[in-house]
Amino acid sequence: MKTTLLTKTILIAILCQLSLLFSTSIKSQNVGINSTGALPNSSSMLDVDATDKGILIPRMTTIQRNAIVSPAVSLMIFNTTTNCLEIYVNSTWQSIYCGCSGPPAVPGTVSGNITICSGSSNTYFIAPVVGATSYTWTAPVGWTINSGQGTISIGTTSSAISGDVCVSSVNACGTSSQSCLTVTVNTIPATPGVITGLTSVTNGQVGVVYSIAAVPGATTYTWSVPAGSTITSGQGTTSITVTFGATSGDVCVTAGNTCGTSASSCLAVTVNNCSNIWTQSFTNGDGNTTTQCNSWNAFVSSLTNCYTQLTITGTFDGVGISCTDPTIVGNIVNALQTNTYYEANWAGRLWKINCNGGLEKIWADPAICSGSDCPSPSYIIRPCIMNPNWGGVNTATCGGPTQTMTVWFH
Repeated sequence: MKTTLLTKTILIAILCQLSLLFSTSIKSQNVGINSTGALPNSSSMLDVDATDKGILIPRMTTIQRNAIVSPAVSLMIFNTTTNCLEIYVNSTWQSIYCGCSGPPAVPGTVSGNITICSGSSNTYFIAPVVGATSYTWTAPVGWTINSGQGTISIGTTSSAISGDVCVSSVNACGTSSQSCLTVTVNTIPATPGVITGLTSVTNGQVGVVYSIAAVPGATTYTWSVPAGSTITSGQGTTSITVTFGATSGDVCVTAGNTCGTSASSCLAVTVNNCSNIWTQSFTNGDGNTTTQCNSWNAFVSSLTNCYTQLTITGTFDGVGISCTDPTIVGNIVNALQTNTYYEANWAGRLWKINCNGGLEKIWADPAICSGSDCPSPSYIIRPCIMNPNWGGVNTATCGGPTQTMTVWFH
């Protein structure tokens, strides 16, 4: 009986204490939980203060989390499936922070241009790395990373130095190894060096070669020649062949590649206009050479005494034969203009003018000139003979094949 009474007394005491506590919770503006008895902060509804313990929020798997019916906005849990602290906002669970067990994986392939020009702007990027919160990029010496440091894509301005563009992924647990892309930087080629070639030519001179040493990094070369002159071959390379006109000027060249064009290197060339050319076509079997003869007579009348060379070329010999003795050349001009006979031996050839009664205007053959001689192949000019035996250049000189013959005093 006494035991029953005691039990009832204790129960009543506990209920009174609970009633008092419940009454305090209802009436209080905020609640403080601590071991010091300090009042809660006036700005908080719940003020938990401790130096040796923390707050442990509900822990659950993703499946368990998804089973929560109508979660309240700002409801918080710790997801043991993803190892993330999560909050329910905007009708979805969002991660506030995720724990890590080590650095993120090495980034994948760095994408971007691998051959660029000095001073150019280029973008380099990677795919996102799972678990990475930031990215650290490095670039070759002298480059500038203009934007994107810390992200998966950067904008750069290159220097003239080639090297590696690298990136590592970062999180709270550390930094991964780098993934790198090797980039080659090209520069505008240097100015070409000295141009090698003739500095004095004659009007109409053909086959004049100019050249330079190759320029490192150059993929093409652009040449220019004086007005009236023509580049017959080699444009775009380190060597050209030129046919000169009447105007003196500079032969110039620049070196280029995809990054730009260098400054010019030039060579001044003087054109000696002491030059005169006769060119006529002849047809096999055609003895009517009136046009060719009239052209020859006009050509001879226009000759002067300034020449130092005589060259004969034609369809069947583009290089031809030459006499380069200024005295002999001067005597040939005089003989042609005075319609007198002259002969001289030069380089194994007997050069005769107006032989065979003046019909052989120029005879350049080892054989002796006579009316019945038709050396073949040889170099004989008979534009005024008025029959099919008008001569030839490196061909039969009587009844020769259809061809063009050229006589050049220069």
